[in-house]
Amino acid sequence: MSDDSHDSQRSLEQKALRNTRALLDKLEGEEAVKRQGWKPALALAFVLVAVAIGAIFAMGKLHAPELKTPEQARCEAEAIRAGTDRIVVEAQKWKKDPALSPEDIKVKYRDAQLRVRAAAAKECSGGK
Repeated sequence: MSDDSHDSQRSLEQKALRNTRALLDKLEGEEAVKRQGWKPALALAFVLVAVAIGAIFAMGKLHAPELKTPEQARCEAEAIRAGTDRIVVEAQKWKKDPALSPEDIKVKYRDAQLRVRAAAAKECSGGK
């Protein structure tokens, strides 16, 4: 009987070891899935962001700027020249103003140039 009880005890121990190993393998597998679960989601997020950025750039580049006729270009050049002459006269006044630093004068000059260009474009395109 001693051999039978010893064999059945050994059999029970082996079964318990197999069950423990199976449980441990299952837990390790679940942990591996949890650790790797965020990687595909992160990869998908990167792909979606890249596609969105590409679409934004593509849409921006698909809109072709309006082409100007030679008359419009000439009109704008003359209007800008006249506006620049006015800016130069104003800049002489700005230089005499002690409250304005050279940097302030540069900013005012740049802003005036932008306004002149915008006004010229609007005037020569028929007010569009």
